[in-house]
Amino acid sequence: MLMLLLQLLLLLMIGCKMFVQLLQGPLGFYKGMAAPVVGVTPIFALVFLGFNVGKKLQQDKPDDPLTLVSLLFIYFVVMTVNYL
Repeated sequence: MLMLLLQLLLLLMIGCKMFVQLLQGPLGFYKGMAAPVVGVTPIFALVFLGFNVGKKLQQDKPDDPLTLVSLLFIYFVVMTVNYL
């Protein structure tokens, strides 16, 4: 019973893929992806910026190990920069 259901789902997925490809072409699979990519990219840039700032505040030298408390402080800096 489960195998039959999985085969049916696979058949429906293949049919959906063929339908999109025939009507919209290969670029139809990426329709609507520009807005999320453009919106998420600055958020990741802010996260990396916050991590670098927090890391520089915690370390005297670049080779100093980070403790758990240091990482929690860096996380706090990242979240603060992210919500500005």
